[in-house]
Amino acid sequence: HQARPFWVTEAEIGERSLRGGSEEELAQIAFTGSVASFVNGAEVVIVAGAAYGHPRVPQMVRETWEVVISTIEDFDTVTDLTESSTRFDMPDGTTVYAIWDGAGLPAEVTGSVLTRHYDGVEATLDASQVTSESPTFALVG
Repeated sequence: HQARPFWVTEAEIGERSLRGGSEEELAQIAFTGSVASFVNGAEVVIVAGAAYGHPRVPQMVRETWEVVISTIEDFDTVTDLTESSTRFDMPDGTTVYAIWDGAGLPAEVTGSVLTRHYDGVEATLDASQVTSESPTFALVG
């Protein structure tokens, strides 16, 4: 990690990606790229193209960034758990886990959790039932 703060624009969604991937694939990259940016010390992920109505930024990607922003925007701390799971501690005491690529929740997480998929679909599940075939937030507490 750098000692100096830095900001990231479009978190892994570059021109090359916009030309080659499906909207769903790009939206998933927006989720994981944003999480990875925060893990690596970014203070802010700027969605400049989407903010200015960039026509090449698909709607699903913009919606995914909104899910990310509304879920983890104000985190206090971020902890990289595995290659495909991250923990965000929120000011209100909630813990948010970002999981993808088949990662599950840590064993100490039990009971009901709110899941929020990259596409905004939410469900309340028992922690043991939470899966991450697609990028997912799990809100605990």
